[in-house]
Amino acid sequence: MTTVVVPFRSGGKTRLPEEIRVEVALAMLGDVLEACVEHGCDVRLVTDDGAASLVADGLGVELVDDPGGGQGAAVAAGLRGLDGVCLVVNADLPRIRPSDLTALAYAPHAGAAAIVPAADGTTNALGLPHAEVFQPLYGPQFRRKLSQLKKLQDLLGRLNDLATARVVLENRPGAVPLTNFLDREEKEVREKFETYWKEQMDAADSEARWIRYLTQYAGQRGRSTVTRPASE
Repeated sequence: MTTVVVPFRSGGKTRLPEEIRVEVALAMLGDVLEACVEHGCDVRLVTDDGAASLVADGLGVELVDDPGGGQGAAVAAGLRGLDGVCLVVNADLPRIRPSDLTALAYAPHAGAAAIVPAADGTTNALGLPHAEVFQPLYGPQFRRKLSQLKKLQDLLGRLNDLATARVVLENRPGAVPLTNFLDREEKEVREKFETYWKEQMDAADSEARWIRYLTQYAGQRGRSTVTRPASE
């Protein structure tokens, strides 16, 4: 039996405007869970969000408590105790269809792993021949470094979203109130970025520490993220 694990972070996508963030995140989650249920597989939602739990209850989806510690820990909790093929699907894929899950499961049923990359270089979904394939490759220091970079990525992404919205609204009738809102948002996000950069990336010896850390692991053997078929 195939099981789908869907991790959901409370609070919604941070790059969305705050006033619609939660509603949009829950709507996308509902679409993902409906596709999984329609596919006919077992479904687990890993979350600590009360509203998301209600969405899952309404669809008959099993709930797993999010232990905290990021998406990796959430996925590990969702996979715990499972047998057979496991699919891990992000909660922000509203256009996913049951046929996509069927395609994702092909490689795992043949004993190999499948990875669906996202446009930003992250991962949208995983297909695993068994739960034990999912293992952490790096320790807590790497996770801290990754968290620092992710914070910068979120802030830069938000600035890009605001710039794109400004272009769309340019010369549109009645756009002045929205443009003023974008001005305020951009000023606030830019200040957050500059403060975070100074604290985390521009502090004394920060550049040297990053260079030492990255060169320490660059090119080391045994750290490939490619998963080979289980039969090898």
